[in-house]
Amino acid sequence: HKETKDNFLEQVFSLVRWRQFLAGPMTVKSLMDFHATHHLTLAAHCEKANDTLSGSLSGLRDPLPHDAIDNYLKLFNNFMKTPLTYKDHVRMLKQLRRRLSPIACSNETGKLDTEIRKYMESSDSLATSLQLVKELADTYNLYDLSRQTYINPTPAEIALRFGAQQEKSYDY
Repeated sequence: HKETKDNFLEQVFSLVRWRQFLAGPMTVKSLMDFHATHHLTLAAHCEKANDTLSGSLSGLRDPLPHDAIDNYLKLFNNFMKTPLTYKDHVRMLKQLRRRLSPIACSNETGKLDTEIRKYMESSDSLATSLQLVKELADTYNLYDLSRQTYINPTPAEIALRFGAQQEKSYDY
């Protein structure tokens, strides 16, 4: 039940971000930016999602054809419908840990290991683990990582998906 609610809310917030994209300039760059910020979210849902969607963007030129936008949204929504499971989140946390380990100090990676272990034991501390990844991405100026919707949800998304108590742990 908890995973179903989380998946539904994630789809709703993704749709909100999509509508914000549609309200802006319709350029190949803006579509690629939208895609880049959802890279980890898509990878969590399906490991091949990014390759498939990146392929749909290759070769596009401005002005952005409406059928390209429609095709991207159709593919995006299909991948987002794949329910995220506990195992998917563990896979992503481990992937993020591997990405950060060459640059973060041992104390920081140790703290991340502890949070990942807590999540693996109780599945209740995902927001804490993601917040720690976000803090490390910010600390080491990893802009491409820190802007990911997977680790950087909006305050409303945090409150609804992870509970009001987790909202306090995120540093806006």
